[in-house]
Amino acid sequence: MVMAMRPPHVHIHLRWPGDTGTQIGHYHIGPDGLLTENIVGVKGLDAPQRRFGRGETFTTIAPDGRALYSHRITPQGWLEIARPGGRSCLIRPDGGAGFDAGAQVLCGEEPATRIAVTDDVRGVLTVLTGPLTEIFRYDPDTGALLSPAIAPAPPPSVFVAEPDAETRLVPRTDPRTLR
Repeated sequence: MVMAMRPPHVHIHLRWPGDTGTQIGHYHIGPDGLLTENIVGVKGLDAPQRRFGRGETFTTIAPDGRALYSHRITPQGWLEIARPGGRSCLIRPDGGAGFDAGAQVLCGEEPATRIAVTDDVRGVLTVLTGPLTEIFRYDPDTGALLSPAIAPAPPPSVFVAEPDAETRLVPRTDPRTLR
């Protein structure tokens, strides 16, 4: 039996080596299919959870104390993700009022990318990311992933840090403060 998540939510986080200090955002989804709040916990540290409502920004802190990226639920219930002092991307519903029909990812002047997931509840999950279609098979009784057992390796990174003082000189911050 697959256990339902209550309230309905999605997780967004980067996992640090050893997991300690990993900040895990739990984005709660309202009855209208939009984001209502982000409850953040820190794995492996004795730190309380924090709640970030619509319009409030949560910044993920890297193990070395640098601000890595920020998350903000917009007043409309959409999601904005940004680099400190840099470019941001907006994830908004595709089509209807909520995210149930999919999402559009908009980053600067780049064309929007559509993301949609369909689940036939008999064991096939289809994920559309722009022109890419991925099909995952799972056990409908347990939710266990049957294929692919291991995700394909990601392509090489092409990220190059911007050479400006703002991204290099970020004060060290303890992730337990969840600024």
